[in-house]
Amino acid sequence: MLNFKKIFSSKEKQLPLLSFVSEKYPNIDLSRTLVIACQHILGTTFNLFDELFKKGLKPENTYLLGKCYSTNEKTFQKFSDKKVNISNQSKFFDSHISFDEQFQSNVGNFLREISNNVNIKNFQKVIVLDDGGALILYVNDFFNDLKNFVGVEQTSSGYEKLKDVQLSFPVVNIARSKAKLEHESPMVARLVVDKVKLYFKEHAIKDPKILVIGQGYIGEAITGIFKADHQVNSCDKLSSKCDFSGRYKAKFGDFDVIIGTTGQSSIVAGDFGKLKKGAVLISASSSDREFSAVYLRSLQAKTNNCHQDFSINDITLVNGGFPINFDGREHSLTPEKIQLTRALLLAGVLEAVDSKGYGLVDLDDKIQNQITEKFYSLIHN
Repeated sequence: MLNFKKIFSSKEKQLPLLSFVSEKYPNIDLSRTLVIACQHILGTTFNLFDELFKKGLKPENTYLLGKCYSTNEKTFQKFSDKKVNISNQSKFFDSHISFDEQFQSNVGNFLREISNNVNIKNFQKVIVLDDGGALILYVNDFFNDLKNFVGVEQTSSGYEKLKDVQLSFPVVNIARSKAKLEHESPMVARLVVDKVKLYFKEHAIKDPKILVIGQGYIGEAITGIFKADHQVNSCDKLSSKCDFSGRYKAKFGDFDVIIGTTGQSSIVAGDFGKLKKGAVLISASSSDREFSAVYLRSLQAKTNNCHQDFSINDITLVNGGFPINFDGREHSLTPEKIQLTRALLLAGVLEAVDSKGYGLVDLDDKIQNQITEKFYSLIHN
């Protein structure tokens, strides 16, 4: 029996929920598997891959690409020391280029390197583990023979990219799993609110009027938390979820702080003139696309620090326009909480091994329920 309290108090954090999931798939052998992954390079991501290594995956058969805004240097080095093929492009950032443009190039270079160095036919299975959909999309077009490929996608933005695409291999859809949406989203929302309040304290921002753009699972939760002690309004492309009738962009000038959660461009260059003097823009979504960040960054000297705040024409772009919950540290959510997501991903990978057909495949309801129940039993003990 695992001593969960001892595990969580140890210096090197372990995730007992991963061991729980792994035990549900005793016959999975990854010794003849190639993993091609795009993931946040965080401490608990290493825990996830370590569990795959225990299942037989060889570090030298693991190719990993991170994102500049969520790559922790210590974790990057741990993967490198383990002899995982982790791309140096995981740390690259040019403030005068949009992240999506940079990342598309990074993914192409990443796959060309794999193609030049690996004989795909030597592997029984190729698992594409993705965060954001770009890797799966590129793989779908890049390789000619995809019969041994399976995918796993973990984000809603990735799901949106993939849902209407004719995929040539099965992709386990963690992104829209009930367990992730209903249980991870409130935890992420709480983290975002805590980070935003810390920003308010550090910059002496008192009683700001807040607008939350986007009322999906996370945006709605952020709005609800802030309503307890702040002036907050929300808007969404669905009028039923918007506090304003008509064109909500006309209201931008009423707010001191705007938090974007849509995963798309909620404020474009032509909207900046509508903002209140001194307005603060904070992203709680993906990439740097929420506020057309590259347009604002390009008005200042180029930098390779993706976590820099930019103050331009009385507008402050926090954290380079990237999600405020990623700041370069080893952990975003605490290991105890993010283990839910890592466990769902592990289940997705192990389910993917035997997945058949084409296109998006739902994660098995039974394993979702088992993971959720065990998760709450762990954090309440």
